[in-house]
Amino acid sequence: MHNLLLTFVGASLWVTTIATYLQPAACPGYSLNTWTAGANYTILDARLDHAGQNGTLSFIIGRSLSQQECQMLPETAFTVVSITRSDRTLEQHVETPAQCAAPEAWRKYHQVRLPVTVDLGPVSAFSNIGVKMRTTLGKQEEVSCLMANVTAAPTTSTQLLLRWIPVGICVFVLFVSAMRTVKPVSRLDTGILPGTSEFLLYLQFAFLTGSLTLKYPGFFQPVLGHLNIFSLFNPGPLGHIHAYKSIEDGIYTMNGTYGGTLGFELMHQIVGVPQTADTWWNMIIAVFILAFTIAVVLEIQLALTGRRQTSTIGTYGGFKHRFSIISKAVFSYFTLPICALTFYQTNYTTILPVYHMTFALGIIVLVLLAFIWLFRQSTPDSMGEFVVGRPKETQQHKRSNVSTSNERAFVVAHFAVIFIRGAVIGSLQHFPGTQLIMLLLCEFGLFLAIVLFRRIWIAPTQSPLTENVKLGLNRGDKLTWRALLVFRRPARRESR
Repeated sequence: MHNLLLTFVGASLWVTTIATYLQPAACPGYSLNTWTAGANYTILDARLDHAGQNGTLSFIIGRSLSQQECQMLPETAFTVVSITRSDRTLEQHVETPAQCAAPEAWRKYHQVRLPVTVDLGPVSAFSNIGVKMRTTLGKQEEVSCLMANVTAAPTTSTQLLLRWIPVGICVFVLFVSAMRTVKPVSRLDTGILPGTSEFLLYLQFAFLTGSLTLKYPGFFQPVLGHLNIFSLFNPGPLGHIHAYKSIEDGIYTMNGTYGGTLGFELMHQIVGVPQTADTWWNMIIAVFILAFTIAVVLEIQLALTGRRQTSTIGTYGGFKHRFSIISKAVFSYFTLPICALTFYQTNYTTILPVYHMTFALGIIVLVLLAFIWLFRQSTPDSMGEFVVGRPKETQQHKRSNVSTSNERAFVVAHFAVIFIRGAVIGSLQHFPGTQLIMLLLCEFGLFLAIVLFRRIWIAPTQSPLTENVKLGLNRGDKLTWRALLVFRRPARRESR
């Protein structure tokens, strides 16, 4: 099932769901990788139940044993559970029966199971709960210590709000952009659907920023994960059998909360899409569907506005020009996610089939060739129709050669930075420090392009100072966001 949502039945009713797994990590001074007394424990059957605003966390600490060790176990185990939330830590002492049994399918393997239940008090959506369990079983010196992170899932209504508010805003922006396309209100409104590309890039920027290999606050990635549809990061016809669960038993099921998992892979788990290769194939399929949809929409738009003969791409009658405007629209709106997820495939060159990697590299080459063809097919400044618009040439304001040259330079810089940004996000997941530096340089480069080239587009009737400030803020907010991520330490790369 793609996404098992936690449903709150009522303030006094308990939520019951199927149990799930928590990724454990050894406490400092302990090990999960060597066979010693108290090691090799796992956390199974975890669940977060709610009664009103209060939550109860239950799980089972398990460890594989030999039959002889199983027979020597005491009847009771003692566990000290430390719960860390925000800036406070609470300890609870739990005494649990030690249940030792062999699964029916593996009779010669035994496992001790220690059920633990902890009252958490009030639990809100996206709460990040740190759990530390120090268990004494048998002899006093045989102690295990595990740590785990739990991120509480939101209610169904909260998830719907996080999903549909951005969609509603996007529809509103699209509607306003369509109106501005029909009746431009300024010299910069002569592009097709002005403002739509910038809004989509903001949403894609936010989602992909949450896909870096960094140690984020617990709520950060689950919240941004609801923006996945704007990056074509969705379930599709492929890979449903191997799709991640996303939310199960009231918690996010993430196998990577203690490092060793790339940021993009962790976002796959949070969103609940199929595994890496299948999600990429679904994106490619979505691109073709979008191309067809854009073709229909643009055909209707051009018919309604009567711009068949005056469109900046030339006469709209031939196949070459139709293909040109469709390709231009797809690459204007979705170059960033296409490049990011395609380059991400290169992190698995030793795992994925040769035909898959060959096709992925083919897509990268195809994107580059498509840009070259589009820039040769139409003037470079007209490439920005869907992205930044084009200044209208009037009798009063003739465009100079300098203005045209700057116009073209900005559009080339815009698409180049988007391509490089996608490549950095996808291919440098193993090197988060380098990735952040490169992304900062991308934002700074586009900021300079705005200041150096796009300021020429300002109409004489507008204040140059005001417009330059607005253009600077347009890139400055993203540059600031990237800079703040420098203070987020990279996720620990532990071998699991």
